[in-house]
Amino acid sequence: MINKIILSTILLWIYASGFNSGHASEVRNAVTAISGTVMEKGTRIPLPDIKIYIRNTDTHQITASSITDSDGHFQCSVIPGKYTVIIAASGYDRFEEEIDAAADPESPYLFRIVPQVLNPYRIVVRQKKKKSEISKQTISPQEAAGLPGSNRDVLRSVTNLPGVNSVSVFNGYGNGIVIRGSAQEDSLFTVNEHSIPEFYHFGGFESIIEPEMIDSIDYNAGGFSAEYGNAMGGVISMNIRDPRTDRIGGYANIGFLSSSLMVEGPASEKDSFYFSLKRGFLDQYIRIAEKVDENRDNEIDFVQYPVYYDGSFLFNHHISKGNELKLININSYDTFKFTDPQDPVSERYSDTLKYTQKFSTFMGEWHYTQGNLKSILSPMATLSRLSWDQGERSYHNQEVKTFSLSEKTEYRLNQTHKLNGGVRLDSANVNLNSNTMILEKEGEISYDHYDLELKLNRNFHFFFPAIYLMDQVSIGKFTVTPGIHSFRDIYNNHNVLDPRLFLRYQVTEKTAVKTAAGQYSQIPQYDEFLEPWGTRGLKPERSIHTVAGVEHYFTDDLLIDIQAYHKKFTNLAVRNVEDDPTFYSNTGTGRSFGAEILLRHNMTDRFFGWIAYSYSVAKRKDGPDEPERYFDSDIPHNLITVVSYKPNRYWSFGFRYQYASGTPYTDLLNVNTIYDTDNNEYIPQYAGSINNKRLPSHHQIDFRIDKYWILNNVILSTYLDFRNIFQNKYVTSINYNEDYTAQEEQVSVDSEIPMIFLGMKVDF
Repeated sequence: MINKIILSTILLWIYASGFNSGHASEVRNAVTAISGTVMEKGTRIPLPDIKIYIRNTDTHQITASSITDSDGHFQCSVIPGKYTVIIAASGYDRFEEEIDAAADPESPYLFRIVPQVLNPYRIVVRQKKKKSEISKQTISPQEAAGLPGSNRDVLRSVTNLPGVNSVSVFNGYGNGIVIRGSAQEDSLFTVNEHSIPEFYHFGGFESIIEPEMIDSIDYNAGGFSAEYGNAMGGVISMNIRDPRTDRIGGYANIGFLSSSLMVEGPASEKDSFYFSLKRGFLDQYIRIAEKVDENRDNEIDFVQYPVYYDGSFLFNHHISKGNELKLININSYDTFKFTDPQDPVSERYSDTLKYTQKFSTFMGEWHYTQGNLKSILSPMATLSRLSWDQGERSYHNQEVKTFSLSEKTEYRLNQTHKLNGGVRLDSANVNLNSNTMILEKEGEISYDHYDLELKLNRNFHFFFPAIYLMDQVSIGKFTVTPGIHSFRDIYNNHNVLDPRLFLRYQVTEKTAVKTAAGQYSQIPQYDEFLEPWGTRGLKPERSIHTVAGVEHYFTDDLLIDIQAYHKKFTNLAVRNVEDDPTFYSNTGTGRSFGAEILLRHNMTDRFFGWIAYSYSVAKRKDGPDEPERYFDSDIPHNLITVVSYKPNRYWSFGFRYQYASGTPYTDLLNVNTIYDTDNNEYIPQYAGSINNKRLPSHHQIDFRIDKYWILNNVILSTYLDFRNIFQNKYVTSINYNEDYTAQEEQVSVDSEIPMIFLGMKVDF
């Protein structure tokens, strides 16, 4: 009996031991999965290649780790329990969060880590390319939008670089950009290699292009390559960026001048898009001003308050590797109508002016890459309408349908030899219905323009084919790029052949010398060769550019660039028949020379800035026997300092200082006049020298503050932009009274009105 009891006890112990051992083994073998996504807080950008550590809360031992994939996802396995997730990634604050890893895990985790430097803009990193342009400077959208005094104006940023200035009444905004002595109409402005009718609302009030649309802004002051034609001055190219493909995002901006909205993201696995809309507030401000000062003496009664809109759209389709399609649409609309009770009504004029300008541009792009071959085929179509009406005998209605086709090809023969070429076809159908008087041209003073009234109601067709070829060869430390650009002016029956050459020698790894020379031709302005306004058959205007310079990198981000240049102008279209202002000839000549220095610190996480100084002289002769005079846009001295600093991720401060010489003008004070009784106007009779005096030089200080808040899914920012803080006077022209016995200075808008731009932006 005792033996049976002992045996039963032993068997029970063995069974119990086996059961407990198996259960313990099951417990030891039970694991749970921890999975989730790591993204940047605020921007919601998924972060790849981020190391994640899982630490046991009780033992403080690292029990697991993982690395995020290209979409920011991670996964690892642990025994159920309490853990601390640790992320210590370069450029981000250390992240720790306690989790309870259950045996039956719930939904994946989402960890948001805070960037040490905040940048809501989308950044595309590209491989550095060898420079084939001697005077090219590139501005990023972050720099353009953050420049003090710019109020997010992308083109305004270019006027802070050496060799460029502005003579606009808006003081740097809008039309009036001068590049190395050449007026705006002598330079080329493009969006993705195509021209659009206008870049500004109302000629300078606010930019049509939003900075968030831009990938980069390229500025060529002169000596540019054979890729560009029909321009004697410089080239400013804005490059539209691709939409994001990771998720739907965008921004909403409420500013002093306008409000804008943009949405972007993927439409499918191969498709992405963005669209933006903007509405200006100028009409609302005028209404508020009228209510505030109800007893004012109205000079203008608005029938239609000034209002403007713009919108853009881009669709991107990825066909296959190296094969991509794009569709870009840009739209703009401006209008106003007012009555001036003090403006006398005559047979020619009424006291009411109505103005409307609108356009819609469509661009397509096919990007094809196969081995060493790259190609971009880009058609463009634009419909633009301009209309102003001030009476039965003073109006101008213009409708232009523009069609362009551009093909650019690059083929790399080997590591040191590359061929570039392209064909461009530009066509325009113009419908004009106009009744106007003669307008003054470069250097001309007021005269009796009522003697000749021009009426035109016709359709015109223009076609300008062009072709270019460049051959870039690198031999040791030398880079040589000869090129040729050719186009035909079919309307005036002229052919153009412009040879160009660029040479660069890399003295050391950080120092290079460079030079460029070439011929640059440009078709005259259409009112100069379009009858009855002008003379058909005018030759293209020409300039010879010679540029030499040296650049040196002190560090990867700090460089100095020094250049000297000379431009010789020939075949300038001028009026040289006193009794017939519609007759033009190519008898004008001119020259421009100067030197520039740029000390620039490229944009880093916390800082960017530069110091730019330009010295320039621009003179011309309006005929072989005419005296030499200054160009209207001659600006001898221009000094600009730009500094932007981020002490931390929440604040940004910017400072800008400019000193610039005034432009020349012709002094008409107390000049003899003739009274025109029919039109109630004094006509000055002046036969002296042109541009014999100069407007005062000016200087100004701009300041900008940005404040950021990083929320889980959005970045909230506010900005305060002060333009011309001390309201230093910037004289843009001289005005005279009716009989030219008194004069007054016309100053820029920000000389009289404090320009303080306050805005709020949400990036989501």
